Amino acid sequence: MEQKLSIDSIRSLGRASKLSASVRVVDNEAWRQYALVFSDFSYRLLRGYSVMAARRVRATSEAVGIFLGEAIIGLADVRVRRVPLLPIGIAYVSGGPVTCVNGKFDGPRFAICLEALCDEYVGRRRLTLRVTPPIMAGENSASVEDIFGRLGFVPRPEDEKYQTILKSISGEEESLVRSLDKKWRSELVRSRKSGATVRRSTQVSDFDAMMPIFENLRQAKGFSVNMDVAFFRDVQEMLSEGEELIWHLAELDGDLVAGHLGSYSGNVATYLLGAANDKGRANRSSYMLQWEAMCYAASRGMGWYDLGGIDPIDNPDVYRFKRRMGGYEMAAAGPYERHPSAFAGATLSGVEWALDKARWLSALKR
Repeated sequence: MEQKLSIDSIRSLGRASKLSASVRVVDNEAWRQYALVFSDFSYRLLRGYSVMAARRVRATSEAVGIFLGEAIIGLADVRVRRVPLLPIGIAYVSGGPVTCVNGKFDGPRFAICLEALCDEYVGRRRLTLRVTPPIMAGENSASVEDIFGRLGFVPRPEDEKYQTILKSISGEEESLVRSLDKKWRSELVRSRKSGATVRRSTQVSDFDAMMPIFENLRQAKGFSVNMDVAFFRDVQEMLSEGEELIWHLAELDGDLVAGHLGSYSGNVATYLLGAANDKGRANRSSYMLQWEAMCYAASRGMGWYDLGGIDPIDNPDVYRFKRRMGGYEMAAAGPYERHPSAFAGATLSGVEWALDKARWLSALKR
């Protein structure tokens, strides 16, 4: 049964040890070391990704640790942006705070970290704190929702929840094969017989090679993405050795025909994007690349594979492809937000509405 926590019980954990939680900015080297502690750490907290994601919205990225005394109990990347000429702003936490040290969600620890972030960003800096928790927190949605509610947060119903399929990749390869749908397995066999080979790469030059394949696919399918190959190329240039995003690339007759870009941080591997040209699609290269990416994550001791989001209504073909890989569908928790005042909340909502409308009008004129 999931534990229900009162505000008093949350705070008593810190008082019992005669310590209070504090939020401190940590340098990049310390951040990389702390990242190894938390199994729910994800690509969203890689410093290169965080900085580039913040830059896209003219925010600044703050890498902070949450400490009890000198002990690290959580990490969060906070994107801070103030509204010009107004006494309001937003502090956005994506994929955090991360708190898991044993592969399981720790409600009390998560609550202490969340309250410490509130004290810093809502209490001291008077910013709206908006939080999208780590993907694995969605497995404990009732407990997570209770913690946010008791700390004064409200959900944002206007934001679509991230829906995805999480697939367990622990165990032997044979069990992983059996978990695949029969149709999916047959397409995998077909792709393996095509003569294509797969190689792994972290080289920036391979981002350049994949750009035209991805762009041609995007134009043919008519979809748009917030973060494309060019964005992740910029991220890759900022990452340190061991943090890099990894391509699995399919080549046939000496030509690059398809690519799968993934992140392998914490206990959850994540499919970020992929594309294939006509030759790659004809030879079912995407099946082979997904399989190789899963096996690679499993070989690193990771337990889960996030298939990178689903949209059963607007993108049924991709949904069917991913559903046949097995796993279970889930909706991530959040986002939730807490305002320093009713005025700040109402004003920020108005500003965001105006910005969204301006972007929509701008798109009409293109």
